[in-house]
Amino acid sequence: MKRADIDWSILRGAVTVFALCLLVSSVMLAASIYFRDEMESDFNKDQTRFHSISRKYLAIDEEDRLIKQFYPRFKELYAEGIIGNEQRLNWIETLRDAEAKIELPLLSYEITSQNEYTPSYGVFRGGFQIYASKMELTFGLSHEGDLERLLDELNKRASGLYSVGNCTFTRSQKTIEHDPQKPNISGTCELLWYTIKLSDGRELVIS
Repeated sequence: MKRADIDWSILRGAVTVFALCLLVSSVMLAASIYFRDEMESDFNKDQTRFHSISRKYLAIDEEDRLIKQFYPRFKELYAEGIIGNEQRLNWIETLRDAEAKIELPLLSYEITSQNEYTPSYGVFRGGFQIYASKMELTFGLSHEGDLERLLDELNKRASGLYSVGNCTFTRSQKTIEHDPQKPNISGTCELLWYTIKLSDGRELVIS
């Protein structure tokens, strides 16, 4: 067949249809690729959001578990005066009551201002700070058991937590004195009263 014999009018229509089909196919392919990329991007975003929500949910669940486990003990420590404001007035009243109950010949005290306390060993404090108030006791005892009874009264009745250190003792009399108003032993003891507070200075209130 010679070139002059080709009916270009018919072929032109077929070529035009083919070109249009090719164009539509290309557009559809490009659209499907774009749609796939968009769906993949949305899927990745949803996956990231899902994992983030899952982590937050697990964190909340863990916090809830920790609260249920430790909050009752936290409230007990607050009620005992270990967490929160120091119970200085309670300490003084307990000392006075103990002095009268034990009938100590002599008891006086001096309490310094409260200061931050750093233990010699590592302690994870979270959002809290440990404070300590130094109390120096000066006493006269009929016998050494009086000091044990005094500390036992503090353990049972005083709010807060304390430690005892730097105690000194001397004999007050050459011979044992049986008069309860006259001490046989004189001495001093240093007590540290500990209080735990929020590290940012806010007052801790528990209902």
